[in-house]
Amino acid sequence: VTVQEVLMEGFRQRDEYEHMKVRLPPPETPLELIVPVIAQLRVLSPAELDGFQTVLNGATYRSFLDGSPQSDLEAATTVLALIEKGFVRKP
Repeated sequence: VTVQEVLMEGFRQRDEYEHMKVRLPPPETPLELIVPVIAQLRVLSPAELDGFQTVLNGATYRSFLDGSPQSDLEAATTVLALIEKGFVRKP
């Protein structure tokens, strides 16, 4: 992998994140589970299940991103999936 390829991937992820940002909560917003949990947990991917646990343990959107082993883009995608699947309250 060349430096140019790494830079291009970084720019691609940044661009994709910027387009996604309008659907995401502000950084200091606490993420809240929708209780009772109606949707089946088995519909979650392993990354989404880890994200669900992070939200369950209490997290702001910023701390979710900072604490995730995923890239910010992947973690943001996880948050959006949890919102869209009905596990996390939409901000």
